[in-house]
Amino acid sequence: MNATLAASPLANLRSLAGIPTAHEPVREHALWRADDVTVAPLAQIAGLREAGLSTIVDLRSAQEVEATGPGHDAVLGLARHHLPLSDASADPASVARSFREISTAQEVGGWYAASIRGYAGALVGILRVIAEAPGGTLFHCAAGKDRTGMTAAAVLSLLGTPEEEIVADYALTHANMPSIMGRWGSGPVSPGVDRSLIPPADHPLMGAHPEAMAATLSALDGAPGLVRLLRSAGLDGALEGALVERLVGR
Repeated sequence: MNATLAASPLANLRSLAGIPTAHEPVREHALWRADDVTVAPLAQIAGLREAGLSTIVDLRSAQEVEATGPGHDAVLGLARHHLPLSDASADPASVARSFREISTAQEVGGWYAASIRGYAGALVGILRVIAEAPGGTLFHCAAGKDRTGMTAAAVLSLLGTPEEEIVADYALTHANMPSIMGRWGSGPVSPGVDRSLIPPADHPLMGAHPEAMAATLSALDGAPGLVRLLRSAGLDGALEGALVERLVGR
């Protein structure tokens, strides 16, 4: 962690354990999603390691990683993979400027769907890391909502999770948004962002509305369509089988 940043507890951490799939539910201690772990207290990440965490996937841009540093991974012996779902031009300030172009939750879903199409290859790489991890995997971005939500949708779609459950998992973030923004406002999350660019709390991109994820899946022809997109980007049967074995067993 960047020594100039104060640690603050994660505001949007949760396990995906118990979510139903086409097989068994997602197993305990296999998969977590979160907001920015690089500025979380060492003890909080150490607790996850004790619960079985072996691998962290950072979905943030290179600019965000440079601002915060990699976190506690090396100290705790965790494998870290930087697999961004945004490029250098998609820094938080640029994203904030684009907020004015989105006015409904459905338009948020359209933005997500376009991002998934554009980063389908990166998502396949993320799935491979999860499947090959020796223990549990945690994937995160800054807020644990957008890039993290798209990754969760990809994983759960591949596992055959009903679409309403994918939407429900995404929507759990909504109640955490004030705490997430509290972390952001206190400095650790995406430091250097011009606060004047952040839209008001009632902006659709400042929540995790179920309509957004429902619109995402609809734009991709449902969860099966998302899986087809991943297959066209390199997902093969061996990787699918390995991911199912890692996350749910057979």
